[in-house]
Amino acid sequence: MDTIEALEDGTILCFDCGGDMQPAHFGEMSCQLAYSHGCRGMLLAGNCRDTQYVLKMPDFPLFSFGTRPNAFGGWIITEVNKPIYLPGHLTHYVKVMPGDFIFGDNDGVQLIPKDLVDEVLLRVEAIFEKENEEREKIAAGMSIDEVYGTYGVL
Repeated sequence: MDTIEALEDGTILCFDCGGDMQPAHFGEMSCQLAYSHGCRGMLLAGNCRDTQYVLKMPDFPLFSFGTRPNAFGGWIITEVNKPIYLPGHLTHYVKVMPGDFIFGDNDGVQLIPKDLVDEVLLRVEAIFEKENEEREKIAAGMSIDEVYGTYGVL
């Protein structure tokens, strides 16, 4: 938690728990403490407990492998602010570097390497504008053939 106090507000905590699925690595009180010091979410390649309370926390999404009721398992933090590898969707493992941009929602998590954030955000804004236009046309009754002819895919 000393490290958390020193981090920028808005930090997303990322933990590689080394495949240890025995304990709950974090719970509500740990998440509350991290939140009170500016953290705004967590990627946890391990387990969480007290999830009914963590899920009610505002502005603190938590993505974990699962839940466990026990907090005891003998785990310790061995390294901080080092590159880690977390299971991915497009590749088996995704390298997470300190400073990378992380966005998560109900569909999952996206990682953008810190050196590509500006470029990716500009592309996302352009896609968002195009999709908003498409939404308006669909809501106004544009035919299916016109939608696919104009926009390609949904």
